[in-house]
Amino acid sequence: IRKSRSHKLHNLNAPPHSCSKLYIMPLPTSSEHSPEVTNSTPESQYKDTAKQQDEQSITKLAEIDASTTALIIIDVQPEYWSSSPYAPSEIFPHFPSSISSLIHTCRNKRDFRKIIWIRADYQYKHKKSLFLAEFEKLHGPNHVYPSVDPNDSLSDLKWESFACPILTDDSRGKEIVIPKPSICATTSTGLVSILKELGVKTAIVAGLITSVCVHHSAFGLFESGLHTIVVEDACADREKSRHDMTLQLYGKYCYDVMSVSQIKLALHHDKIRKRIDYGKHIVTDSDGSDEYLIPRSAKKRKLVPLRNSGRPRTVSVSK
Repeated sequence: IRKSRSHKLHNLNAPPHSCSKLYIMPLPTSSEHSPEVTNSTPESQYKDTAKQQDEQSITKLAEIDASTTALIIIDVQPEYWSSSPYAPSEIFPHFPSSISSLIHTCRNKRDFRKIIWIRADYQYKHKKSLFLAEFEKLHGPNHVYPSVDPNDSLSDLKWESFACPILTDDSRGKEIVIPKPSICATTSTGLVSILKELGVKTAIVAGLITSVCVHHSAFGLFESGLHTIVVEDACADREKSRHDMTLQLYGKYCYDVMSVSQIKLALHHDKIRKRIDYGKHIVTDSDGSDEYLIPRSAKKRKLVPLRNSGRPRTVSVSK
């Protein structure tokens, strides 16, 4: 038995032949847990571990409450995308559709708390961009900094066609714009105060640039005590390696990292408890009144009733 366990531990990190089978594997029976059984393969142990991790992940997704959640969009403006000399659209071609889909989801979620657009505003004259002098020592003085003229209307600013705020005359509207004079959106701005006044507990962060303003802003929100989520496919950088490395270093350390699809599922099921039962994805109503089976293959997943009566409900989780 000792030799068998040693062999299994040595190969525990071996990748499975097909990760797609993780979701259809049945739960082990009581006989599989008995001490006499020593012939389980490293692959099966790997699948058991991954299934448990997936169950924990789904449970955590269900904790997002749209009524106390805000979407923070960082610096999605021409200087960092369509007019950028680094051509980020060639490195992250799916960024426009991903962040557009995320914005659409939050707008259409009736009880979603707030969408806040952060706009870079780097100027010497308002004496808030304290980093500019040191930045020019490192990178040279020939830089054109994005700015927001206080005499201009925020609605007159240039935005990207795939990500543009819907502004109203009512300051209590669902979307607002906040100029930021520093790399971090929480420095010398009223962002944290606004979120606290709104009762926001979770901040979903997306935008440009992952390793600079997105990361620093996410850290500032985390530091202020908010549950912070960075949406990995709704962010972009000047290099793919910088994007990946930032999320690898700080994801699950300072903030959660999720995809647009995961956020959609989390927001749709913000009042539903999730669990995995017998290797299949089961959704249980919070009051325990009904259960539904979600097939994992379909783009639009129908919730098939497992008990009681009623029509199947449809959930769209495609981007």
